[in-house]
Amino acid sequence: MDKTKRLKNLLFLAVKIAVGSSSAIYIAKCLKLEYAVSAGTIALLTLLMTKWETVKVSIFRLLTFLVSIAVSWVIFLHIEKIWIAYGLFIFIIVFFSELAGWRATISVNSVVGAHLLVSRDFSFQSVCNELILVLIGITAALLLNLFYDYNGSKKSIIANMRYMESQL
Repeated sequence: MDKTKRLKNLLFLAVKIAVGSSSAIYIAKCLKLEYAVSAGTIALLTLLMTKWETVKVSIFRLLTFLVSIAVSWVIFLHIEKIWIAYGLFIFIIVFFSELAGWRATISVNSVVGAHLLVSRDFSFQSVCNELILVLIGITAALLLNLFYDYNGSKKSIIANMRYMESQL
């Protein structure tokens, strides 16, 4: 890939991540959610993937969100020391996520777990706050991953097809 195209792709990615993250934070702030900045972080982490990876990982993030809530509820309400509780929480989340092949979900679930650890509030409102943060971040990423430089990909695919044909 030549320097100009690489620079263009990097610029496009940077703009996409900046717009996605800041818009997710803005929406979370408008909804008066606690930890609104986390919606931006979730969008950033989700935007680093391709469009189809984003869809797949978004579904996995929602599934592991439920696991994270359950695990954090059991651990954080029964273990007083923050560092032990968080370490055990991360151990279980990493183990479960790796076992399921969902490594990309660990970072978002660790953010959710950190919020719940600090607040130790498992009320319906608190859990909904966390779920809405995740949904905002995922939605911002899904919408922005619709924008992609298909022309550059098309040229690359055609060039690869021609190369393969010449090898036959």
